[in-house]
Amino acid sequence: MAENRRKEDLEEFLRKVSELEAVVKGNAPPDLSEKTGVNRTVITKDAFNTDTRMGAAVTAEQNSFMKSIEADAAERAARRKARTKIALGLKDEGNKAFKRGDYVEAIALYTEGLAQAYIQLEKYTEAISDCETVLMLDPALTKAYISKGRALVGQKQFEQAINTYMEAVKHNPKQQKIVNEYIRQAEQAREANSAETNAQRVFLAGDDHASNMVNVLEKLRKEGQPTVYYGGGLAILADMMNDDVTRTLFRTNNGLNIFAENRTISSGIAKVLNGSKGVVELELVMSSIDVMDRSIADNDENLSRLLRFPTFPDTAIGLLGCLSESVAQKALTLLLKISYRPSGLKGILSHFDIQRLLFALLTFVQTRNSGASECIKLLNNLATEDKFTQHFRDSVEDKILPSFENLLANHSTLPVDILSSCLSFLGNTLHDPVVRRRVQDRAELLASASNILECHCETSSKSSSQGVLVSLLGLFINITIDGSLSRDQSEKLAPSVTSLFDCDDHVVVERALTLYSKLIPQSPPVIIQLAEENNIAGKLTSFIRDGRSDLFKGCVRVLALLTQGSTKIREEIVSNKKDLERICSLLDQEDDTTVANTALILTHCFDVKQSATILEGTDIVKTLLGKTDTNNPTIKQNTAIALAKLSMGNQRHLERLRELGGIGILHSCMKHVN
Repeated sequence: MAENRRKEDLEEFLRKVSELEAVVKGNAPPDLSEKTGVNRTVITKDAFNTDTRMGAAVTAEQNSFMKSIEADAAERAARRKARTKIALGLKDEGNKAFKRGDYVEAIALYTEGLAQAYIQLEKYTEAISDCETVLMLDPALTKAYISKGRALVGQKQFEQAINTYMEAVKHNPKQQKIVNEYIRQAEQAREANSAETNAQRVFLAGDDHASNMVNVLEKLRKEGQPTVYYGGGLAILADMMNDDVTRTLFRTNNGLNIFAENRTISSGIAKVLNGSKGVVELELVMSSIDVMDRSIADNDENLSRLLRFPTFPDTAIGLLGCLSESVAQKALTLLLKISYRPSGLKGILSHFDIQRLLFALLTFVQTRNSGASECIKLLNNLATEDKFTQHFRDSVEDKILPSFENLLANHSTLPVDILSSCLSFLGNTLHDPVVRRRVQDRAELLASASNILECHCETSSKSSSQGVLVSLLGLFINITIDGSLSRDQSEKLAPSVTSLFDCDDHVVVERALTLYSKLIPQSPPVIIQLAEENNIAGKLTSFIRDGRSDLFKGCVRVLALLTQGSTKIREEIVSNKKDLERICSLLDQEDDTTVANTALILTHCFDVKQSATILEGTDIVKTLLGKTDTNNPTIKQNTAIALAKLSMGNQRHLERLRELGGIGILHSCMKHVN
C-alpha cells in the first residue's frame, strides 16, 4: 500500500511538472469564461442624456475601447512575465528537491509554482486548490497562505483572504510585517470593490453629476480638438472629481488612459517636458496634475493605479526639472502628498527610478526660488522606508554624490534650515555600508563638509548654526562608523570639534564628544597633544563635576582615550582629589559602557604613584570588587585590572581587599584578562 501511494504521489508530481511547464510558458491558454475579478463600468448610449459644459454627450468610440483593451492586455502581460519568472524559479527548486529524493518538498514547490501561475492567469479556483494541497504537506508554509489569499482576493472573497493571511501569522509570527502588507492590499481591494459597486449603482440610476463627469471624460478621450480645448476640459474634470463616486468612475472608465491615448494631450505634456513655456501647454499640464491630484484624494486604489501607470514616474520626475516654476512646484506638491501615504511611499520606491528622482530633487533645491523645504520633506519621507538606499546604492557615485558635492560647495547660497536638512538626509544614508564607503572616498565632499563645520563653529551660539552643527556632526559620526577618516582629515576636524565643547546646546556638545572619540585613534600623538595644550581633560572633568549626566557617557569615552595616551593628562586628573573621586563615582552609573570606560580611566590613572594614596579613606576597593560580579566581560576585565593596580600600589587597599575576601575573586577575574 505504501509503495502504491508513493507511486501515485510521484505520478501526480510529474503531472504537475508538465502542467506547470505548460502554464508558465503559455502553452495552456486560460479559459476566458472562467475569469473573475474584472469590474469595469460599461457606458452605453442610453446613459448619455444630459449636456455638460463641454457640449452634447457622446459615447466612447470603438477605437478608444480597443485601446483600453490593449492597455489592459499590456499591463497583464507585464505582470505575467514577472510571475512566470517566480514560477519557473519554483520549478527549478522542485527539480533539486526531486533529485535528492525529497518528494514531499518537491511536490510542495511545484504545487506552489502552479498556484502562482494560475493566479497570473486569473484561474483562482485552481490556485486555491493547489495552495490547499501544499498546506496539507506543510501547514506552516507562509508562501502558500499568501498565494491562497491573493487568489481569494481575485475572487472578491476579501474576508476569507484576510483570515487566510492571519492564519499565516499564527504559524509564522516573524512574518507579521510582510503579511500585514498583503492584509492592507486585501482591505484596499475590498474598499475599491465596494466603491465600484456603489459608483455603478449611482451612475445607472441616472445621477446627473456622475453622468456629466463620465461625459467630460469621454469628450477628452476623443481626439481632433485644439490643445486649449483639452486644457479647459481637464480643468473641468478635476473640478468634477469631488466625491468617491466620481473618483471611482474615473478609475473604472480608465481615466488615466487619456494621457496616453489622446495625442494632443500627450504631445502638450511632452512639449513642456522638452522645455516649452507656451501658456496653452503649461495650462494643460497644470490641469493634468490637478486631475491626478483630485483622482487620488482619499482613494488608495486610484493612487496605486496612478503609480503603476507606465508614463507617470518619468513624467513626474521630468516635470520637477521643467522651465516653469509653477509646474515644477505643482508636480513636487503632488509627489509630496503621495509620499505622506504609506502605500504611496512604497509605490514611489517600487515604480520610480530613485536615482533620477533624488538627482531631480537635489537639483530643485539648488536652482529653484521656492519649494526647497518641500523637496527636503519628500527626501526625508523616502529615507524612512526600510532598505531605501538599496534603490540607488550601486549608482550613487554617478549623480547623487556629485550633486551633494555641488550643494555643499555652495552652502552659503542655501537657507540654513535647508542645509541642515540636506546634511541630515545624507548622514542617514551613511548607515548603508556601500554608500558610506563611496562617501569616504569623496575628498571634495569631505573637504566641503569640514569647511561648513569651521564656518558654523564660529557662530555656534546662534540657534540656526546649532541646527546645522547637529546634522553635520551626525554626518561625520556616521562616516566614522568603521573609523575610516584619514589622519589628515581627523587632524583638521579636531580643533573645530573641541571648540564646540563650549556650545550651550547639549546635543551639539554630546555629538561633538562622540565624534572627538572617533578622531583620536586616527592620529593619537597630534590630537592628544592638542588636548593637552587646550586643557580638554579639564573641560570634561568640569562636565562631570557639574553633574552633566547627559554628557557622562561621552566624557568618559574621551577621557579613556586621553588618559591612555597622555601621562600629563593622567597626572592632572590625579592631582585633583575631587575630580578623581567624581570619576570614581561614575562606576555607579547604570550604563555598562560608562562603567567600563570609567574603570579603564582608573586603570590608566592608577599608574600615577600618588593615586592610590589619594584614594585612601574611600571605599573604592569595595566598589571595584562589586563591579567584577558581572556578565559583561569588558567591565569584568577593566575593573579587575584597576583593582590589581590599586592593591599593588598601596598596602591599605590590599588589606581591604583581603578583608572583603577579594583576593580569590581577583585571581579568578585575572584569568580572563587579555
